[in-house]
Amino acid sequence: MLNRASEDQEVEFQMQIPAGAFITNFTMLIGDQVYQGEITEKEKKNGDMVKEKKNKTTTEDNGEKGTEMFRASVVIPSKDKAAFFLSYEELLQRRLGKYEHVISVRPQQLVGRLTVEVNILEQSGITSLEVPGLQNSKQKGSGRGEDDPGPPPSTVINQNETFAKVTFKPSVVQQAKIAQNGILGDFIIRYDVSREQSIGDIQVLDGYFVHYFAPKDLPPLPKNVVFVLDSSASMVGAKLRQVSGCQLPIYASLTFASYNDIHCG
Repeated sequence: MLNRASEDQEVEFQMQIPAGAFITNFTMLIGDQVYQGEITEKEKKNGDMVKEKKNKTTTEDNGEKGTEMFRASVVIPSKDKAAFFLSYEELLQRRLGKYEHVISVRPQQLVGRLTVEVNILEQSGITSLEVPGLQNSKQKGSGRGEDDPGPPPSTVINQNETFAKVTFKPSVVQQAKIAQNGILGDFIIRYDVSREQSIGDIQVLDGYFVHYFAPKDLPPLPKNVVFVLDSSASMVGAKLRQVSGCQLPIYASLTFASYNDIHCG
């Protein structure tokens, strides 16, 4: 950020991050001065709070499911500039057979240099990788739809057996085609890894290890399943027909080892 004014100005840096992520570093470079953030335990109500002179950083629930907003307020001297460096870690969850990594891209203005670079390293091997179009929080899902436009403009994917590099670097013209007032959406990468090795994958760091083990050939366990269907007056007509139509294929997909019961009310 550059303060072109003839007097000091307070500006705000904000970044949307996953709610399950934890911040490992935040550094501000204001002019020639470096300000290192102090990471403290998250408070239930007020979020993380770090103060350094007139500078303030917070994380708070921004009202969008699964995300939080990181904000940093800082005073930039006249004719000076500031740079922000935010690092966080997140444990990716595998849903519907794929891992999904979401990066918030919300400059809210057209910018001269906008780059998103993602590096994926999986020793067990990458079996699939896809980059759907930019999505907002209401559109996010775990599967590719028929109308998915594919990767955003300027997206470049370089991939081999165990490593993938995805780069999103739109020009100002390409940004304007996506949104005239600047990109506002999530850059999403979905991928899966090879599970041929029955022993799984082991990662070791600083004297600790994590063993990822996901057997794929185990028979399904018996289950007790109860379906509760709303058949009140508010469901009369198309709603009840849709619910009934969805119920039949679900019921047919269950194994004989499962015990099923349906209640309508």
